Amino acid sequence: MRRNTWMTMVVCGGLALGGCESLHMGKSNSQSWPLTVSSHMPAARGAAKVTPQSDGNTKLEVTVEHLAPPDRVTPNATSYVVWVAPKNGGPPQNMGALSIDKDLKGELTTVVPFRDFEVQVTPEPNSRATAPTHPEVMQAMVHVPAAGVH
Repeated sequence: MRRNTWMTMVVCGGLALGGCESLHMGKSNSQSWPLTVSSHMPAARGAAKVTPQSDGNTKLEVTVEHLAPPDRVTPNATSYVVWVAPKNGGPPQNMGALSIDKDLKGELTTVVPFRDFEVQVTPEPNSRATAPTHPEVMQAMVHVPAAGVH
């Protein structure tokens, strides 16, 4: 009986410690911001999820739903481009195009070199645009705390 009690304590203690380690290791410093949608697209929704990286960069995941095909928003548009503009000034940078599927959902994951920035989504005639040519359809201001700050 004593041996079973001891083994139970060892197994339960190991599980408890393992569980704590898993919880600690899985802790993320990710934050999400809803994207403000233009009045021309009332059904659209989107979010910007950011995760600080230990190298000072920020992982950015933009997800959207109910986003009309770009050519229905702007006649010559072929894609939606995600732009990041540093809060302290500077031109917006093209971070890539959102791929919109047949269910009108899209996503883009990238890494940006800023902690405080504005995310913008614009319809563009070319996914390689060097500057926004049309008004934004979604946007959010983002502040990312330093990595390791909980």
